[in-house]
Amino acid sequence: MKTKILALGCLLAFSLFAAEPSKPAAFEIRLVLDKAAADSEPLICAHPGTAAGNAVEERLHVQKLPLLDRSAIKTAVAAKNPLTGASEIDLTFTASGAKRFAQITRDHVGERLAIVVDGKVRSAPRVAAEIAGGKAQISGSFSEQEAAALAKSLNATAAR
Repeated sequence: MKTKILALGCLLAFSLFAAEPSKPAAFEIRLVLDKAAADSEPLICAHPGTAAGNAVEERLHVQKLPLLDRSAIKTAVAAKNPLTGASEIDLTFTASGAKRFAQITRDHVGERLAIVVDGKVRSAPRVAAEIAGGKAQISGSFSEQEAAALAKSLNATAAR
């Protein structure tokens, strides 16, 4: 019985999403797997190289189902990292988003989480400990303009 209900739920969800134009969500947090699986897809994560302009690409197996999406975001602000001076996006989660993010990080200590923005992996940090408090940062190789545009895009669709 549970299998039939789950299959029906998956079919219903698929039909709802199939009618929509295929556009990736602006923001997702997804689990990085050690190897390819039926529920994963290969995505590239670009890391800044050692020389200017030389990015190093890493192929990741990223779970298709997001653990968190932009509905968990209350606000996004473009900022400068005080230690490195690099542009980043400071996120504040909704109350439910903060609880969910804390649970996700608690459940996946030692694992990597992919920060997927517009279908591209921006970073894939390893979770060292639970992250409570309802705040997080997206760091990567953003220009000031890219960080500002991303924060604006996330705010336009953020939960209120």
